[in-house]
Amino acid sequence: MRMLIALPLLALLAAPAASQERESGKIGVLAQGKWSCAVPGIASAEARFLQTDRDFETIRGSRYKVGDVIGTYLRLGDTITMTSGAFEGRTYRAASEKRLRETEDGADTAVRCIHVPT
Repeated sequence: MRMLIALPLLALLAAPAASQERESGKIGVLAQGKWSCAVPGIASAEARFLQTDRDFETIRGSRYKVGDVIGTYLRLGDTITMTSGAFEGRTYRAASEKRLRETEDGADTAVRCIHVPT
């Protein structure tokens, strides 16, 4: 009976540790699949404007695809850097596991990318 009570408690204690590891610069990967990018729109018109030229697909082994071009990326904590391929040099900040913000000189840009479920 004590074990049944202890397991949920351990899970609660482990959750902040996982978050702290991401923040501290641990190597990680993005969710595999398509990432769709857009910039915010205006309330009286389009809610967002798609930026299809910034879309990409993550595949196995810290790699991504843009069209037929395959590149690599490095995720350290919440920072993602495209290290080769079509988007070499681009950087992103993980706002969550399914949302990215493109960054430039360390500051967020208007471009937001979301993971599209398959």
